[in-house]
Formats: sequence, C-alpha cells, structure tokens
Amino acid sequence: MPDLHRFFLGITRHRAGVLAAYAVLLALAGLGMSRLRIDYSAEQFFIFPGDERATFDAYKESFPREDLQVSAFLALEGPLTVGDFRRLEGVADAFTEAGLSSVRWLGNAEFLEETLIGDETASEFVRLVEEPDLTDELVSQVLRRHADDPLWAGVLWSADQRVVAVHGFLEPDENNDAHRRELHGFLASRLDELAPERGRLILNGLPMLRVTVPLALSTDLARMLGLGILAAVALVALYFHRAGLALLSLAGIVPAIALTMGGMGLVGRPVSVLTSSTPIVVLVVGISDAIHLLVGSRRRSLAGAPRRDAVAGAFASLARACFFTSLTTAVGFLGLLGTRIPVVAEFGVTTAVAVMTTWLVSMTLLPALLTYAPDFGAETTLLSRWCHGVARAARGTLRLRPRIVLPAFAVVMGAAAAFAAGLEVRAFLIDDLKEGDPILEELRWLEDSGFGVFQVNVFVEHGDVPGHDPESLRWTEELQTFAEADGMVLGALSLPEMVRQMGAAAGLDAHPEGPFGEAAGDDRWSRRTVDELFFLADFQRTESESD
Repeated sequence: MPDLHRFFLGITRHRAGVLAAYAVLLALAGLGMSRLRIDYSAEQFFIFPGDERATFDAYKESFPREDLQVSAFLALEGPLTVGDFRRLEGVADAFTEAGLSSVRWLGNAEFLEETLIGDETASEFVRLVEEPDLTDELVSQVLRRHADDPLWAGVLWSADQRVVAVHGFLEPDENNDAHRRELHGFLASRLDELAPERGRLILNGLPMLRVTVPLALSTDLARMLGLGILAAVALVALYFHRAGLALLSLAGIVPAIALTMGGMGLVGRPVSVLTSSTPIVVLVVGISDAIHLLVGSRRRSLAGAPRRDAVAGAFASLARACFFTSLTTAVGFLGLLGTRIPVVAEFGVTTAVAVMTTWLVSMTLLPALLTYAPDFGAETTLLSRWCHGVARAARGTLRLRPRIVLPAFAVVMGAAAAFAAGLEVRAFLIDDLKEGDPILEELRWLEDSGFGVFQVNVFVEHGDVPGHDPESLRWTEELQTFAEADGMVLGALSLPEMVRQMGAAAGLDAHPEGPFGEAAGDDRWSRRTVDELFFLADFQRTESESD
C-alpha cells in the first residue's frame, strides 16, 4: 500500500491546506443549512401512482382548504360574558391581520332568530358583532337557543359551551414551512397578549401543528444526537484516557453531517421526518471508523513510529476496510430506492450519501487533525482491558458446538418473533411525541371538549346528479346517521344540515324525522325548491359582503 501511504503522508504534511479547504466547505455548508426547509407533510408517504393518490388529488382539487384551517380555543371560567366576547373579537382581528381568510367566530356567525311582528312571528338572522347594545344576557341567550345547532356545536363552541373557538384559513399558496412559522410566531405573540388571567387560550389547527410538531421532534432528535455524541466522546475518552482524542473522533462525523444537510439546503431538498434521523445514523457509522483509525494510529506511535508515519500507516492499512464497510452500508440504504414511496427513497439516498461523505471526511480531515494531537494515550486503560476481555469472550464462542449454539439461537429468534407480533403500526406524526408532551395534552383537551382537530372526510362523486338533489341529500343523511353511530366519531356535518337551516329560514315546514326522511314525492323538498334555497343563500352572502 505504498501509494496510499504516500497519499496520507501528503495530507499530514499539508495539513494547513486541508484545514483551509474544509473551512471553505463548511462555510458553504452553513449557507446551505440556513436554507433548509422542514416538510413533515403526510402527502410524502402516498404511493405514486395509484388509485389512492388519484382520489386524494381529486379531493384536494375539490376541497383545497380542508387542511388550511387555523384555530384558537378559549376555555371559559363560567357563562360567556361580553368581556369574553371582546377577547374573541381580538383573536378574530389578529387572524384577519395575519392574512387568514373566512375568519369565523361567535360574533360574525349568523343565527336564525324568531321575532314577533304584530301577531305573527318572523325569522331573521342575527350577528352579535352588529348589536349596538351587547349584554351578557343577550350573548348567553343566543348561545342557549343554539346550543345543539349542528352547524355550530363542535365548531364554534363545545357541547357544554365551556370552550369557544375562532377559525380562519390560510391561502393555499401560503401553506409553506416559512410562512407557517412566521404565522405561528405572530399569532402566538398576539394570543399571549389576549390570554385571560385564568383559563386558557391556545392556538391549534393543522398548519400550526405542522410547525409545533416538527419543532418538538427536531428538538428531541437534536437532544438524542447530542446525548449520543456525549456518550461516544465519554467512552472514547475513557478508552484512550485523552479528552483531545475523544473530540478528534468526531472530526469525520460533525463535518459530514453539516456537509450533507448543507447540500440538501443548496439543492432545495427539505428535511423530512425520515431524513431528520440521518445524523444519528452517521454518528453510529462514523464513530466506529474513527475508533479503528485512532487505535491503529496509537499502536504505531507507541511502537516508535514518528507521528506522521504512524498516522499515515494506520490510515493506509485501514482505508480500504473502512471504505467497503461504508460502501456496504450505503448500498443497503440505496436499496430503499426500490420502494414506491418518494420520501423513503429520498431517505435512502440521503443517508447513503451521508455515510460515504463521513468516510471521505474521515480519510482526509481526521489524519490532518491527528498530527496536532499531543499524545495518543496510555497503552492500556481499564476500559480498553474490558474491551479486550469482551473480544476474547466473543472469540471463545467459536469453540462452542453447533448443537448448543443453534438451539439457543432458535429460542432467541422465537422469542423475538413473539414480541414482534405485538408491534403496533402508528402512522400519525403526533404518535412520535412523548406522553405528557404539551402538544398531546392540548389535543386531548380539545377532543375531550368535543372538537375534532383531525377529521375523516368522505369524498363522494355523484356523477350527473348534483349533490344537492333530494335523492343525494337523503343518501348523505343516511350516511351521516351511520357515521354518528360510531363511538369514535365526535360529530358529523354534511350538506343536508345546511339545507335544513336554509329551509327553516325560508319558512319551510320540515318533517319531524328530517327534511329528507320522507318519500321522494314530497313537493316541499323538490329539486327546484333546493335550487331556490341555494340561490337565496348566495344572494344573501353577496349582499352581506357588499355591506
């Protein structure tokens, strides 16, 4: 291996140039890391192509705002007061100021109220925000009358009316990581100013969870990586009795992580829930190579070789072995290219590149740095003697007879298979959060209050028959009844509920079992009648927007 020896000897002689080159590379890596985006969206895990993806794309095209809702929830200490109402109004103003559209809250909701005009009753829509003399009694009266209204219960207030909500929607072209983070920072700051002295006012919704959950997971991963680095440094320091050598063992790891992440930022690839764990894989692979190289350098140095010759000789003898070790690991991760899920394939490619980058950095930067090490450590330490003892015990297993080893191995595999059968598959991102995490506590509180942050959408294509045809409405109402019978369903909302409200406002006499529960021959709910109701509702909305 004379060529490799000369190569590594040249690196040790030109160590200043090597360090300068890496300083430039790490500066570029820092620039790339500043451009890194985080994308933990579930869409990445869809299989391409497929019927599921086609259905999802069709649904998103028809209902583009389903995952754009931002919400704030206010817990009440008692009956809703005008003071609570003004606090909600402040939240709604903050939503509007932040650029959210279609902001819905108690104040701008239109409630159908019956009024007495002479000897006859009439129906009119009431908007609390337009009331000149708003009182606690008027607010609580409206809430009591509409407590079970399916259009608002579980949407603007909880079933027991102890929690009220404000909702707004992101624009589709603003649903990106940078804008979501900016929006979360602005709204969180405003809600802190509006928070009551007692009770709670929290920010939620899928866009906000896509900020807080990745940050929480990133914090956990950073903590795990930090603990892993500390553990590795501590073990290497105990082995060599030299803290400097322990830090040098990271020379091929930390720069490789920075170069990989920086490269992702420069080419515009976001960090996914899978690629965020790549640094931990790099730590495991890189620290093993570093220890082999450090041990080899120490042995040659203690044998009397000059520092540069000891380093060059150790790296020349181990470079090929470390290369093939890293290559087989990288090829294993590249095998993930065979999957049909892009985010999994991207994780395989990213980790493979990171592993090979770690080998390259270890073979170029580490030998240059080792020449600055004042001492390679003592010949033996307590930990090194223990490691040698473990190695001798492992070699002793070679003398065991197969009739002992194979049955023991079969027992272990059987136990592993039994435990593997009890594994659970968790596909939700929040499942990665630890019990007791504030995000999980808030979500459970919302669910206990009757709000469903996560929803199941039934996407129905009616073909030539429109969805508001009486036959379609009857079918939809039966489906809603079926869904609500499931104990896991907090509530359901469908088009018949809205048509029922519009019919009541128009004075139609609904049947006791629901407006669409009778036979199709009921003229009061004909196709023409429903068309007219939609026309009137659209006309009223236009008039309201113009005012």
